[in-house]
Amino acid sequence: MEGALDEGVIEYCAAIAAQSDGDARKAIALLKTAVQTAENEGSDKVTIEHVKKALEVYEKDIVRQTITTLPLHHKAVILSIVLCIEAGLYKKAGVRSGHAYIAYKNICHVLGIEPHTQRRFRDFLNELEELELVHSQHLSYGRGKGRAKVVWLEGNPSLFKEVIFESERFSEFDYQAFVKEFRKLVSSLQDASF
Repeated sequence: MEGALDEGVIEYCAAIAAQSDGDARKAIALLKTAVQTAENEGSDKVTIEHVKKALEVYEKDIVRQTITTLPLHHKAVILSIVLCIEAGLYKKAGVRSGHAYIAYKNICHVLGIEPHTQRRFRDFLNELEELELVHSQHLSYGRGKGRAKVVWLEGNPSLFKEVIFESERFSEFDYQAFVKEFRKLVSSLQDASF
């Protein structure tokens, strides 16, 4: 149908696809989702706003697909970062990996699985970074004040948590009770240097 696309919609979809990985299939999928969004809203034209909404849906789907296929320990690592954020351990730069590791060990204990070493935990973080689910950075706190690796999620923590709790192993996990218990550790964690 002629005139169904606002000016610049195709170019905008192509630019988004080019920024990520240059895959034209992403631009086509994005445009298709934007058309469906416009139809659902009863709009006669697909606008850039529809593309932005479609991009949000597309990114959520990618996160959901990626997390769903992860092994149990990787999910526990992601949940440990979410837990630190919800417990107030998130600073401007992110969550200290040492704090996340303590949360990870506690999550493993509740799940009844053996936690891996801190070195393996860092390997998990690196693997999650390759999947673009988390990012990390090494920070220096100045001469004699130490260094720390900080991590943050690439996306909405609530979405990550929601997807993780859809998996069978986490479905019976009493997260709210766990957050309450973990918050008791927060004051000692904030004073600890990792």
